[in-house]
Amino acid sequence: LSCKDTKWYEGDLSPIITIGDVRELHKGDDVPLEGKLSGAISIVGVVTSDVSGKNVKEGIITMQNFRRKVNRGIALELGAAAADYALGDSIKVIIKDGTLKRIKGSLVITGLNASDIQKVGSNSMINVFSATAFQLSTNPDHYEGTVVKLFSGSILPIPESGETYAGDKDLTDGSDTIKLHTEPLASFATRRIP
Repeated sequence: LSCKDTKWYEGDLSPIITIGDVRELHKGDDVPLEGKLSGAISIVGVVTSDVSGKNVKEGIITMQNFRRKVNRGIALELGAAAADYALGDSIKVIIKDGTLKRIKGSLVITGLNASDIQKVGSNSMINVFSATAFQLSTNPDHYEGTVVKLFSGSILPIPESGETYAGDKDLTDGSDTIKLHTEPLASFATRRIP
């Protein structure tokens, strides 16, 4: 018998990186992603924005993925191609030539083309995580772009009769107060607050 020198560290790097790992690359300045993804080229996940409901900026979709017991989300700047993706679509996105930027408070991958995105499924399950307003306000990067359910909450000051969801409202659950933003053209913007 002879001993064979085995190199356990050899292998292929995954072509897929988690959204959480991508988010960690941003330290304040724009980050060109080429060469910074540890050998990966893509992210995968489920679309969490509803472009048809118009409560997301035009040309933007958001997506989340749950990998290594961590749920994280991110926005993608797609231009007109954003209209091709619906809430619950499973997508694979080649991001290696994109740039990670903070735009109006949101972390966004820019520089993507329609050909960088592949829809691999529809009506996929979307993980919904519960959180408090305090958790949302102290760790916004953990929840941005994901679907979150508050344990409970009230809009303050108490809405006047006939007041709608459009605009910014203060939402409190007793642990903290956060902003609830509804785009004016959102399909539910004119719905009255109960």
